[in-house]
Amino acid sequence: MSMPFPRASGKAVLSVILGLLCLGPPGLLLGYWGLRDINESDGRIKGRGLAIAGMILGGLGTLLCLAGVPAVWIVGLREKANRASCQNNLRVIGLAVNLYHGDKGPFPPGTIANGALPPGERLSWYVSILPYLDQDPDPAKHRTTSEEALYEHIDRKLAWDAGPNRQLAETPIRWLVCPSQVLPRPGLTSYVGLAGVGRKAARLPVSDPDAGFFGYDRRITRADVTRGLSETMMATETTVDNGPWAEGGPATVRGLGPEQTPFVGPGRQLGGLHPGGLNVLFVDGGISFYSESIDPDVFKAMVKIHGD
Repeated sequence: MSMPFPRASGKAVLSVILGLLCLGPPGLLLGYWGLRDINESDGRIKGRGLAIAGMILGGLGTLLCLAGVPAVWIVGLREKANRASCQNNLRVIGLAVNLYHGDKGPFPPGTIANGALPPGERLSWYVSILPYLDQDPDPAKHRTTSEEALYEHIDRKLAWDAGPNRQLAETPIRWLVCPSQVLPRPGLTSYVGLAGVGRKAARLPVSDPDAGFFGYDRRITRADVTRGLSETMMATETTVDNGPWAEGGPATVRGLGPEQTPFVGPGRQLGGLHPGGLNVLFVDGGISFYSESIDPDVFKAMVKIHGD
């Protein structure tokens, strides 16, 4: 009687396929079971090489899978650290703005006053708060910082990019850059002041219902923020059209375009630096993280200084 023609082990074949698909653990197990069946078949089943190859591929896939777990964990930890650092940056900015208010009376306007220049050529509100960045609220603990020294060298009568200001505007300021963002050149900022609702919101008077915290020329006090200091947004992060921190105009102060919803997320008006949402600085210095799915009407309301 002739012997039946040996058939290939289906488990061995499947283990190779799974191994090639980087499905390590099941490929490894099927390769092992296939090899065991082949050894116990007395030659009736072939495919020893395939089973061994499947086990090797499955083993490599399993090792890569195990190596990927800590890699994913490390990436997650890094993002948490970046988000916390970004929140601290906004906290430093918020404290500086409030220290300015305590020292000068009103909050800083969106641009340093200069009737001879349009807003986009003026120096920004960031220049105004340079002496207050990273300062202790206690005046007795005031210290000279690199930002304060930079402020002393800026000619506040000139445009942001005129004369010595051009080179000074390229100075990187760590508080103004989110660690999750790699900017194309030094001197840019990740954060923009919020002007209210509408593309021309920065030009609105304080009394306008769509006015926000920053306007090119408007000066507001805490009393003007009738919505509430802890409910009104001052600034947030963006990946769109990031400009120099020293530049006035849309580079550092923007109105919310109400027609472009959703407002938050990659490629949107705001956010895009942290998965799932963005950090927001409020007038009282508080920081909150908001989801990309936040209701546009709720977001618009918090951008305004006046309650509905």
